[in-house]
Amino acid sequence: MYASQDDNWNELFGKLGKLPPAEPKPFFYTRVKARLDNRQARPVSWLLNPAYAIAALSLLVLINVAVAVNHGSNDLTQTESTTYDGFVAEYHLLQFNWDANE
Repeated sequence: MYASQDDNWNELFGKLGKLPPAEPKPFFYTRVKARLDNRQARPVSWLLNPAYAIAALSLLVLINVAVAVNHGSNDLTQTESTTYDGFVAEYHLLQFNWDANE
C-alpha cells in the first residue's frame, strides 16, 4: 500500500523536476528595488499619531506616580539602615560568630 503511494509521489516529483524554472517578469528586480527605496524614504508618520502620543504620555504619568508612591514608603527604612545598628539588624550580622575561626 505504502510502496504504491511512494511510487506515485516519486513520479510526481520527477515530473516537477523536468519543468523549466520560472522566470520573473522583465524589470522585476528594478520594481522591487524601487519599492524598497520608496519605503525607506517615507517619514516615520506613525510617531505623530495622537493615539501613540496619548499612550506614551499615560505611561510616563503612570511611571511617575509609581515612583512617587514607592519613594514615600521607603523613607523610613532608608534612614534606619544608614545607622550602624540598622545595618547590623538588616543583614543579621549578629547571628554569626565571627571570632570562631581564631
